[in-house]
Amino acid sequence: MSDGRWRFATYVWNGDKADGAELAPQRGIADLPVAAAPGGRYTVPGRGDCLACHGGAAAPVLGFSALQLSPARDPHAPHARSKAEHQLDLTDLMRRGLVQGLPESAQAPRIATASTVERAALGYLHGNCAHCHHNAGGQVPVRLNLMQRVADAAGSAADVLRSMVGAASRYQGGGDASRVVVPGEAAASVLIERMRTRDRRVQMPPLGTDHPDHAALALLTRWINQDLTQRKENQP
Repeated sequence: MSDGRWRFATYVWNGDKADGAELAPQRGIADLPVAAAPGGRYTVPGRGDCLACHGGAAAPVLGFSALQLSPARDPHAPHARSKAEHQLDLTDLMRRGLVQGLPESAQAPRIATASTVERAALGYLHGNCAHCHHNAGGQVPVRLNLMQRVADAAGSAADVLRSMVGAASRYQGGGDASRVVVPGEAAASVLIERMRTRDRRVQMPPLGTDHPDHAALALLTRWINQDLTQRKENQP
């Protein structure tokens, strides 16, 4: 908009190539028939759903952080794929003049971690959760920061770990979980419990998904049960 605010809306493809798509109702569409979707139905988000994710950060565009565009792709990330010929990364955008102000000699952004498993785990949380869970202001009312900062990779990773490892949680679930992450005990970690459930009252993410990400859960469980345990054992 002219005053710098974002206007949120969703569109539905109508199958007519001349028109392309039609504006969905502001409330969204709860049960749109789509043959290729799970169960043959698809949920089109409403304006309120858009605001739930995109309205919490100063720059509410998802998927365009330097880490997500980094040429240093993480082969251990869930659902990792090699870069396709038509895809662009940060280096390509700089060469085309679409991103400016970055030094040519700068190293490819990456998360500073103690292991490849931890890098993949924190990268997944950054890419999928940090648009809500951050400390940049306007976030959800939970003291959980999953946002990585390229300018201070080591300090950023330390801040993220400090905010969740052993941190108390306000969530009161059906199990014994009371802390966000418990080293060595993924089953007792709120992070895992809320990512695994699809009870819409408590699931994470809160919308846009009907099935848990089993590959991500396996990665985060391994990180909590193995990597965090080893780190604790190696501490003086």
